[in-house]
Amino acid sequence: MKHKLLILTAALASQVHAEDNQIQGAPFLTVGNGGTCDYSSIQAAIDSTLSNVIRIASDKVYNENITIDDRNMVLTGGYADCSGANNNITDLSSAVIDGGGSGAVVSVSGNSEERSVDIRNLLIGNGTSGLMSTADVQLNVENVTLINNDNVGAFIFGGDNNVSFVDVVVSSNDGSGIICAGQENILNIQGESLISDNDTSNSGGGLLITGGCKANLFAPVKVKDNSSVGDGGGIKVADGSIVNLNGIEILGNEAGSDGNGSGSGGGVSVSGEFSIVNAVNSKFRDNKGHTGGAVEAFDQGQFTSYAANTLANPCHTPGSCTDYRGNTAGNLGGVFAATQNGKITVLHANIKHNGLLGDNGLIGFASLDGVLKIEGSMIVKNGTDSFPGINLFYINGGVNQASAISLNHVTIASNEITESVVHNSGGIFAMNSSIVQESVDVSKTTNAASHDFECVIAHETSSFSAGGTVTIDDPEFINPLTNDFHIKPTSPAIDYCYAAEPLTVELGYDMDFEGRNYDDPNVTNLHGTYDIGADEYRWDNDLIFMNGFEQN
Repeated sequence: MKHKLLILTAALASQVHAEDNQIQGAPFLTVGNGGTCDYSSIQAAIDSTLSNVIRIASDKVYNENITIDDRNMVLTGGYADCSGANNNITDLSSAVIDGGGSGAVVSVSGNSEERSVDIRNLLIGNGTSGLMSTADVQLNVENVTLINNDNVGAFIFGGDNNVSFVDVVVSSNDGSGIICAGQENILNIQGESLISDNDTSNSGGGLLITGGCKANLFAPVKVKDNSSVGDGGGIKVADGSIVNLNGIEILGNEAGSDGNGSGSGGGVSVSGEFSIVNAVNSKFRDNKGHTGGAVEAFDQGQFTSYAANTLANPCHTPGSCTDYRGNTAGNLGGVFAATQNGKITVLHANIKHNGLLGDNGLIGFASLDGVLKIEGSMIVKNGTDSFPGINLFYINGGVNQASAISLNHVTIASNEITESVVHNSGGIFAMNSSIVQESVDVSKTTNAASHDFECVIAHETSSFSAGGTVTIDDPEFINPLTNDFHIKPTSPAIDYCYAAEPLTVELGYDMDFEGRNYDDPNVTNLHGTYDIGADEYRWDNDLIFMNGFEQN
């Protein structure tokens, strides 16, 4: 009897140790082609539950669809073969997982508890989606390419996802590059990540951020050459989502790519109550849309861009860290379009070489209670001889006459336009503390609800009611031929105006990060101590521009 009990005890102990080994797991499993590999299939290695770390060799193509369900897991490529994987000898290779044209190539699921999943050094493609996560998970994706999927590169929805993409390429997907949907989901994209050449028949060619998802993109990320039939060729933000763009580049994207006269916001489109985009030190170049070549905000969506020079957001090229260049629209608003209670605020921007193939608003368009506000910015050399704009800004006031454009501390010069700087048709317009030097009328109005100018140096005043703080004068730019629209130390724009309370004054600096409200001791104040236009002249600093170091 005693002997039988010992045997039973030993058997139970053996079973416990076996189960304990499965739970704690081997240090790692290897997957690849050859006898030194533990498995030839990634899914088989995952299903074994012997380890939560799978090292994947690059010596074969894995024709399978992977599911990670309610597991902590590390999937990592970067090994030439299983010998390298066993000895942790990495190379630059990425193991290829081919989804065979259907389903998610890699799917992360499970909501029993928060999990941690790392995916590294893989090329994932040829599925309905490349990567899909519906889990409660901290998902870290690094040095991964998501390519040639039928519907979307990465789909994050449901669950409670906290997703980090580092050095990730999302390219050539037939659908949005990335979709993040749901208010419990957070997406961070960092490193040398590239979202490029994705094409959707809906909205959000590069990224569709919707349903309350929060997304943060950090320099040097690029959103490039994506297209959408709908809105947001580069990025579409909707339904209460919040997106922060930190020093990134949005380049060559197109909304309305089918050419049927719809699709707005070539770079970014934001719509819906509580939908917000904040862009710091970001560049919008060569984007196209039917309306709003660079940015569209509508249906209460809000967009704000500004320049900063902090440890978190350094600016290496003062004067052009927030840059809008080469954007075009086919209809209205070559750069900006604010409609249906949408709001766009642009601070410290370099707005140059943009175009419009349509009628009005080479730079900006506001209608249906939309609001566009530009402050502390250079608006120069937009339009061409072949495609001049009728006007730079166009307001369609609509029934409520609440559509509005305001320009504060801006410098407007040397643009190719044929009729006027601004055309206010039944809306609200205000220009404060600004410089305008063009060859056409400053103003045209049609039943304007409000139309005001204060502290302005202009080339003419016959087209508008000027008031006592508006003068005709030469602002004395340093060298417009070389794109230097800073003011000379003898400029009449120095110490011209009292504080007109624009945001740039509240932020405390001009587009070169020089403090506003500097009282030049060599100049007699006219109406106050504030310089007007985009440039606050500092006699102790601005000599660098006089000596030929101009902006690009």
